Amino acid sequence: MLPEISLHILDVAENSVRAGATLVRIEVLADTAENTLSVTIADNGCGMSEEQLAKVEDPFFTTRNTRKVGLGIPFFKQAALATG
Repeated sequence: MLPEISLHILDVAENSVRAGATLVRIEVLADTAENTLSVTIADNGCGMSEEQLAKVEDPFFTTRNTRKVGLGIPFFKQAALATG
């Protein structure tokens, strides 16, 4: 499962660069007491509007003109939840 999650992280980072970001920061924090990992991906791009942020987990929402679905975040979330 970890290789799949890694690919989703890279997909989000690539989307940041494609959207104009010149700096992408990926932070992974391990909490051994809680047996969890937290992943934060931040960039210096234009950001998301409140509307976009509210729809970020909707697989049928995207701002790209090349396709009509935005599966990156939903698949990333599904893979993470599948780890238990």
